[in-house]
Amino acid sequence: MELLKEIAPKAKRIAILTDPFTVDQLKMAESTARTFGLRLQPIQFKTPPYDYAAALEKVAKERTGAALVTVGPIFFRDRARLVETATQQRIPTMFPLPEFADVGGLIAYGANLDATEVLRARRELEDGEDDRGDDSALDSAPRGSDHRIARCARRPLTTPPAAARRRA
Repeated sequence: MELLKEIAPKAKRIAILTDPFTVDQLKMAESTARTFGLRLQPIQFKTPPYDYAAALEKVAKERTGAALVTVGPIFFRDRARLVETATQQRIPTMFPLPEFADVGGLIAYGANLDATEVLRARRELEDGEDDRGDDSALDSAPRGSDHRIARCARRPLTTPPAAARRRA
């Protein structure tokens, strides 16, 4: 939430995108938002395919200050479309994983997950079953922190102003 306040300092309301896979994250986000004086506006998607355009158009019309995307397999699968829609609507949006920033997301902050596990969860969701068969396509996915280090080395490192003030 602190990073969202940095990128959208005038925001009082934050849209949070959730679905059946991420409802547990909504409760935790609500608690955190209160500590920063923010109100959350839940945008709850029920069944895929999610209509990001309609949802984010509503967020823009209601002048919600920013948006936060929760960590879920469908949001991860749709990350390019989700980032594109948020950008078109000019909504400052924080995404949950670095892969969202890789496709153009404004800012991503979250756990350093093994991409293989996220892709496996996505495949299981799409297949409707837990298939532990041939994972050769998944094995080519980057693993661990090594690819994160390489990707970060290509980006300039900046410190958010609030963090810099705390260090001083």
